[in-house]
Amino acid sequence: MSVIALVEVGIGLILILAILIFFLFQQKKKLKKEKLLEEIIPSFETLLLVIKDTSSTTDKLANSLNTIIEYYGTIDDMDIYSDILYKICTHPHTDTSLILKFDKELRKRNPNYKKEINSAISEGLSLRK
Repeated sequence: MSVIALVEVGIGLILILAILIFFLFQQKKKLKKEKLLEEIIPSFETLLLVIKDTSSTTDKLANSLNTIIEYYGTIDDMDIYSDILYKICTHPHTDTSLILKFDKELRKRNPNYKKEINSAISEGLSLRK
């Protein structure tokens, strides 16, 4: 092989290496963004665990309920949301304003479920000690 051919092969290998490094950094950036989003927006299941935990403070409950409304406020399965309503009505660290705010926002975002939401709130409040 001549020197010119070796130089051309070397330049080609350097270009391929540069492209691979570029894609590697792009993939790392994408993974970091996804991880940040996961850290910023807790999963629905995580929020449910906070609500079901009887030792959760009023602030934690309020934060979880606000996050549910903001990111998961559209009802797909009314049974899950009925359970949330029961839990917040009977939770030892809840207060009336939390229940009313969650009820109001949930009804506003899901007008087709107003009857079911009202029914779940009524049942939950009747279970309240």
